[in-house]
Amino acid sequence: MALCIPTLPTPNTCPDACSPTVEFARIDSIRFRLGDAPFADFGDNAEWAARLSDSAPDTATEKYIRTIYGIGDYPESSTDKIEFSLDRVLYSEKQHTINFEIDNICQAHLDLLRFTEEHPSFQYRVWFTGAKSVHGGNEGVLASFVMKKVISANRKELVKIKMEISFKGLTPLTKPLPEILKV
Repeated sequence: MALCIPTLPTPNTCPDACSPTVEFARIDSIRFRLGDAPFADFGDNAEWAARLSDSAPDTATEKYIRTIYGIGDYPESSTDKIEFSLDRVLYSEKQHTINFEIDNICQAHLDLLRFTEEHPSFQYRVWFTGAKSVHGGNEGVLASFVMKKVISANRKELVKIKMEISFKGLTPLTKPLPEILKV
């Protein structure tokens, strides 16, 4: 039987065990678009400036990146363990979910809610921000949206649009938050 020896990434390159890099975070914004148009560098301020617009109409050649602000989380991804011959184990592709709550119930957000209901099979390229970082890589993660309007019986709770963003694959690439994406 052949012996497979993988090559690991560079060993521990974190600078110092006495001063670890830690972050407190939540997701503050979702950036999304229909269609493909990868960034050369998704950490580049000028590229974001050229692509962000919540008001410019999409055209056949240009689809702008839209922004939604709210509060969200990105819990642990799920995967299935698959056992096979010779007591080996394989894991299925990771399933990721972002839970996002929008409390600004403006007409544009209600229109997006209706659009996602009318086109449930559409997929979007998504980037999300939090912890002083932008996540999603040059292409953005290919994700599906489910959105629901929630009106509580409690008069002291805000009306919200709850958004579930689902995607499969590797953990999204992360870069420091470009200046233009800081709120």
